[in-house]
Order: sequence, then C-alpha cells, then structure tokens
Amino acid sequence: MKDCSSNPYNLLSYFPDAPSFQGDETGNMTLELGREVTLLCLGVGNPAPTVNWTSEDSDIKWMSNLTRVTFKPEPDSSGSYLCTIKNDFGEVSKRFDIGK
Repeated sequence: MKDCSSNPYNLLSYFPDAPSFQGDETGNMTLELGREVTLLCLGVGNPAPTVNWTSEDSDIKWMSNLTRVTFKPEPDSSGSYLCTIKNDFGEVSKRFDIGK
C-alpha cells in the first residue's frame, strides 16, 4: 500500500465511489422537435465513470464517452435517449424524451 502521509491531498483518490450525475441538469427531460439541444451527461465517481448513450426508438450512432451531444432533433430522431454512466461500483442513467 502506498504511503499518503507526505501528500494528504492524494488521500481522496484512494476511496472508491459509485458514479453520480454532476451539475444542474438532473432527472428526466422532455425536449421539443426542431430546436437545437445539448444533452449533457456529466458524472463523477472513482474510478472515473464511462459514458454510454442508447436509444429505445432510433438507431443512434454516437461515440462512447461523449459527455455533451448537440443536435437539432427532427421527427425521425424523436424518441427516448438514455445516458448511462458506470464504473466498477455501480451505474446510473438519465433519460431524455424528444418530441414525445
């Protein structure tokens, strides 16, 4: 085990923590079609969580680990989008409903 006594600020990095969402945008959101939107999926945890986007209604092709996605939803992109952050100690998800 590494000695932390020489730098007490490193002590926090040794405690594992399940992921949680960060920032003001929490919970589910309903968004309108035709307006540019930015979907945020900001999370914290130790180790740092990974980010994954999925959709129940459309075949999205967003890269993994994107924390910010900006697009202008059209009728063919309406549906439910789910942002999931996870690490070795848990996972949490946030849902965005567009045009519903």
